Amino acid sequence: MKVVDRSELVTAGQSPGVFTRALKTLGSTLLEKDNEAQDAVINALNKVLDNRFVMLCNITLEGPDVPIPLILIGPPGIRVIYASSSKGVYRAKENIWEELDDRTQRFRIVRPNLLERTSLMARAVDTYLASNGYHVPASEPVLFLSNPGVHVDTTRPIVRIVLTDALDRYIATYAQSVAFMEQEQVQEIAKAFVGDVFSNNGTKLVPEHDAFSFRDLPEEKPVAPSPMVLIDRSEPQVLKKIPFTSKQWIFLGLLSLMNIIILTVFVVMVLMTP
Repeated sequence: MKVVDRSELVTAGQSPGVFTRALKTLGSTLLEKDNEAQDAVINALNKVLDNRFVMLCNITLEGPDVPIPLILIGPPGIRVIYASSSKGVYRAKENIWEELDDRTQRFRIVRPNLLERTSLMARAVDTYLASNGYHVPASEPVLFLSNPGVHVDTTRPIVRIVLTDALDRYIATYAQSVAFMEQEQVQEIAKAFVGDVFSNNGTKLVPEHDAFSFRDLPEEKPVAPSPMVLIDRSEPQVLKKIPFTSKQWIFLGLLSLMNIIILTVFVVMVLMTP
């Protein structure tokens, strides 16, 4: 899987948007935990998906200042993934996001609404692609909760909710889904967000050239033919180390033959004895 982090491609003079600055006011600890959840998704995807898939990270779309943490583009379609480190017991009913209050043992609506946030990101991606002339199936919004202790009761939620113990199963299902886009189309959609520039961001791109490559690799030099291999038909070195002459080998052979004859006569005598 090819990974591009858009935050490393932003020019130094470009100031962050309003929404980006608002997220930073939530506190660095929360953002760091969400970044860890984001890395967990990337690592899990990278183990399964091949070079046909592209993961775009931290994409800020023009117009509304909506940073998109993860956009997965591949032949089965587009997945807009929001990874959260939230913990607790939640209830997701359509677009309503509620958390169980430990004191009252009742569900109450909480903010931010992760369902609405994830859905908003997916709609922003679809709107951006449509405005740029890309007619592709609507992206699927995915809310990933990385905390192993989190629990969610779902009733027709507006986004796909994936818990950490179901992440591998979700990735396998996505990888085996029906392909809606050709590799060239996947490439063009990725370029619509980040252009032709790729950034490793700690993830090494697969160094191979195919129809899906984002950059041309230098021509490979023809492999020189291997030199002719001469077969050594001389006597093996092991036999050369045995200090026996030809006469000694003959004597050993006769001695072995005599032992076989004596053993045969002995067996016959035993069988003929009443």
